Amino acid sequence: MSELMIWSGLTLGLIVVLLLFRFWEKNRNSNFLLALMLASIWYSLLINYFNQTQFILQTPVLMRTANITAYLICPFLYLYVRNVFYPGIRWRRQDWLFLLPSLIYIIDLLPFFLSSPAYKISIMKENLSSPFGMLLVREGWIMPKEFHLVFKYLWSVWVMTLVIRLLIRNWYVKSRAGNQSNLPLFWFMVILTVLIMPLIIPGIFGAFFQMKWYSLIFLSMDLAIVLIFTTLFLLFSPGILYGFLPKTSVGYEVNPAENMINTASTQLKADGKELHSANMNRLFLDKTDMESMILRIEKFMAERKPYLELQYTIHDLGRDIQFPVYQLSPIINQYYGSNFNGWINRYRIAHFISLWQQEKNRELTLDALAKESGFSNRTTFTSAFKKEKNSTPALFLKNLHAKENI
Repeated sequence: MSELMIWSGLTLGLIVVLLLFRFWEKNRNSNFLLALMLASIWYSLLINYFNQTQFILQTPVLMRTANITAYLICPFLYLYVRNVFYPGIRWRRQDWLFLLPSLIYIIDLLPFFLSSPAYKISIMKENLSSPFGMLLVREGWIMPKEFHLVFKYLWSVWVMTLVIRLLIRNWYVKSRAGNQSNLPLFWFMVILTVLIMPLIIPGIFGAFFQMKWYSLIFLSMDLAIVLIFTTLFLLFSPGILYGFLPKTSVGYEVNPAENMINTASTQLKADGKELHSANMNRLFLDKTDMESMILRIEKFMAERKPYLELQYTIHDLGRDIQFPVYQLSPIINQYYGSNFNGWINRYRIAHFISLWQQEKNRELTLDALAKESGFSNRTTFTSAFKKEKNSTPALFLKNLHAKENI
C-alpha cells in the first residue's frame, strides 16, 4: 500500500509540476510559487524513498540532498498563499531570507557533498542501520550534530505560523465572498496547509522522542498524500489556477444612496486621474465598479481618518470597509501608483503639514506632530516624508514658512 501511494505521488506530482511550470502564465506568480513548492515536495519524496529502499547507496551524488528542498517547502507555501491573497506583493527583497536555511545547509554539508562516493556510502550505511540515523544529519562541519533536526522543525513551525495567520486574517474571503467559485481556491490552501502539518506536528514529537511510528515511511506517505491531493484538486477544480475573481467576489453591497457614480467620475477626472481599461482588465473590474470602489475608500479615509492610528494595516482597512484585501491591494497599486504603506503615508504627511500650519501647534516638536499624524517613529516619518516631498521635514517646513511670510 505504501509503495503504491509513494509511486502515485511521484508520478502524479511530476506531471502536475511540469504542467504548472508550462502553463504558469495563467496566474503568473502564484502558479509559479505553487510549482516550486510541489517540486520541493516531489524531490524530498524521491530522495526519502531512495533512503527508505536503500537505493540511495547506488546514487551517492544524491545523498543528504533532500533537506535542501525540505527547508523550502513551507516558505514556498507561505509565498504562494500570500501571493494569492495579495497579488501586488509578488517578491519582496526580504523574501530572499527564506532561502537562507537551505544555503546554510549546503555550506554546512559541502565537505560531505564533495567527498568521494566510497566515503559517502560508508557513512550512509551506518545511518541507514539506525532508525533515526537519517534524521540527525551528523555530517556537517560547522553546525552541531543535531542542529538541522532541531532547526528544521523550528523553522517550519515559524513559517507555518505565518501561513495560518494569513488564512485567518483573510477568512472573510470565504465567509463574505458573494461568489461561490472562489471557495475552492480558499479551501485548497487550507487543506494543503493541514496536510503539510503532520510533517511538523506530530513530527516534532516523533523525531525528538524517537517514536517508532515516526520513520522514513511516515514521511514518504505524508509527502505522497500532498502530491496526490493537489493533483486530484486541480483535476476537479482547475479554476483555482486563475486565482480569486475580484469582480464577482466582493463581499459587500454599496448602499444606493452612496452609489454616486457620476459624482465619483467627475471627482476623479477633476483630480486628473483616469481609469485605464488595461488596469480594469487586470483587476477584473469595469470602470463603474472601479469608480464606485475608489469613492467608497476615499470617503472612508476622509470621514474616519484611520491613518491617524499607529500601525494601521491594509488588513485593518479591508476589515473596516468589508473589502477583500486581495482586491484592495491591486486597486491601490494600480490607481494610486503606490503600495499600501506609501499610500497611507501620503494622508499622514498631509495631516502633519496641516497640523503644523495651525499656529497653536508651532511650539510642538516635529516628533510630536508626526506621532499625532499616525507615524510610529521618527525614522519611518522622515523616510516617508523624503520619499513623498523630496525634502527633509525641517527643510520643507522652513521653505513653507518663508512662503507664508512673503
